[in-house]
Amino acid sequence: MINKEKSKELMEKSIKEINSRATSRRQSQRNAAHIFQMKEYINRLIPFVHEEEGKEILVKILEEAAKL
Repeated sequence: MINKEKSKELMEKSIKEINSRATSRRQSQRNAAHIFQMKEYINRLIPFVHEEEGKEILVKILEEAAKL
């Protein structure tokens, strides 16, 4: 079973703002990698969606994704 506290801490530390004004190829690649990472975090959170903490983290991730 996934350690809930460890997963929560890792996800909260890893949520970064995405540079939506990417002009360079390198920045575009970083954004793509960040989006993939957010997708992985969402997949980890699915078992905890019924819990309030999971919902809060999921909202943060989706807000960052919406900025793109």
